Amino acid sequence: MTNNIGILLAAGRGTRLQPFTDTTPKPLVNYNGKTLLEWNLEGMYDLVDYYVVVVHWLSDKIVEKIGFQYRDKKIIYAFQENPKGGTLDAFRVGVAKAETNFRGLIVANSDDVRGKEYYQGLDLNIKKDPGEPVIAAKIELDKTKLNQFGVIITNDENKYVEIIEKPQDFVSDLINIGLYYFPKEILNLMPKKRLDLNSEEYLIDLLNDWVKTKTIAVVKVENGFYKTVTRIEDLPKPNGD
Repeated sequence: MTNNIGILLAAGRGTRLQPFTDTTPKPLVNYNGKTLLEWNLEGMYDLVDYYVVVVHWLSDKIVEKIGFQYRDKKIIYAFQENPKGGTLDAFRVGVAKAETNFRGLIVANSDDVRGKEYYQGLDLNIKKDPGEPVIAAKIELDKTKLNQFGVIITNDENKYVEIIEKPQDFVSDLINIGLYYFPKEILNLMPKKRLDLNSEEYLIDLLNDWVKTKTIAVVKVENGFYKTVTRIEDLPKPNGD
């Protein structure tokens, strides 16, 4: 029985990085010497036995560049037919390609670059209670940036309550960085197929269903490196970041 599987969501087109992403898939955008996808493969390397990468736009280029192994760990590719179906649909596609025997799933959006400390915090929580989901959060010191992210609300026990997308007023300084741990049990709450073919489904919907009856841990990191890459301006300048 394996322990954890890494699922990387890499199907998006990255329209705000056009025209660059017209010919290069966003996961292959170079950030300080590595592609965005390689940063994510490396970040979760110590936590997983193998990877499932969910792809769509220019998927053949991703497979050609990355291959079927990262270091000594296998990569399986899963093709998301409709990348506009949302992150939960992408997750469902990835899970369908995974082997059936595993303990949990490390899930990450591949748009972002994260420091090791987020993965280390995730690992500590998994070891403490492998049956509890975990969401990683950055403590954002610049309060003017909070309205650009999904902001995590916690209770007095530092457990997840909800996420408020791009709040205009201050509600919390914890931003969602798109990194999660899901125990296998959470899959019991996931619809086997999309319920509405005309709307998006999100991973947060799954968390919100779980938290109705059980707890979700929140890893809070204050000084960790986190960079979301959505525009050309987010990429490092030739003379440095």
